[in-house]
Amino acid sequence: FLLWGAAVVLAIALAVLYFGVATSDRSKQNHSTLLAVISASQLVTLAQTLNVLSSMQVEWKKPLSSFLELFKFMAFDITELRVSCHFTVEPFDSYLLRLFVPLMTLAFVSIIHFFSTIVWYGAHFGARFPTLLGAMGSIFMA
Repeated sequence: FLLWGAAVVLAIALAVLYFGVATSDRSKQNHSTLLAVISASQLVTLAQTLNVLSSMQVEWKKPLSSFLELFKFMAFDITELRVSCHFTVEPFDSYLLRLFVPLMTLAFVSIIHFFSTIVWYGAHFGARFPTLLGAMGSIFMA
């Protein structure tokens, strides 16, 4: 149940992101908003890097160990979705799942783009291609 719930939440978030990119005029985007998004993205990257450092079997001294503990909440472990409760998951399958999650995300955004271009824009894919690139770029910036 948790796996399906996570998939639905991810699908809704991707659809909202796509339609946010599709309806925004990037030429009139506020610079402070852009700065805030880039700063948040860098903070997430820093937190993930610090989580990698804290997961190493190293005895960190007190100031650094306390600092590393601050960012533990940002650690995302795909095993927390507990796929193994529903299916038998071998380590190789788990590795493949980690590899294909970004590709599946891009495929889902492409499907959203395909159907929205047909329904709302009369199948003018060439004119709507920058929207697809913007949505995919937003995903990889996060």
